[in-house]
Amino acid sequence: MEKVGINVSDINPDVSVVGTETPPAFEQFFRAEYSSIVAIASAVCGSFGGGEDVAQEAMVRASRNWQSVAALDRPGAWVRRVAINLALNRVRDVRRHHQVIELAHRAQQDTPTDHPEDDKLWRALAAVSPEQRTLLALVELDGYQPREVAEVLQCRPGAIRVRLHRARVALRAACEQIEENS
Repeated sequence: MEKVGINVSDINPDVSVVGTETPPAFEQFFRAEYSSIVAIASAVCGSFGGGEDVAQEAMVRASRNWQSVAALDRPGAWVRRVAINLALNRVRDVRRHHQVIELAHRAQQDTPTDHPEDDKLWRALAAVSPEQRTLLALVELDGYQPREVAEVLQCRPGAIRVRLHRARVALRAACEQIEENS
């Protein structure tokens, strides 16, 4: 089995990246980017556990291709694009197997929080499309500007602004619907 330099069973930004061939630059990159990648992937997947799985896989891929990735102007954008693609694939797979509703219901029951507003937000995020969750995560969670999001998603900034507006409208409508039903 090929050693990739990351112990994917125990990835945590507070834990050392294992493996003697892991370059210090990758370890520094990992520590700086991992939490943000988890947040974005979690928002797209609709669950923290799914987001962690996706972020770990994206980082493994970055580690395997570190020389090429490190040479890019924005390696973080490359890893985000990989994570977003993996997360969208994950969502499509779940939808394809007609398990989205069951998983969302189970996630709500299994992960109660002390903050009911957080539960409402997660339910509202689950109500918008994965693409809209992606935009919202990049802008609201990661602080990206539309120009930067366009770079990550490989499209025009104007298109991102329109999509982001639509995502915010959809999220607002989902929040209002949840409030009405509460």
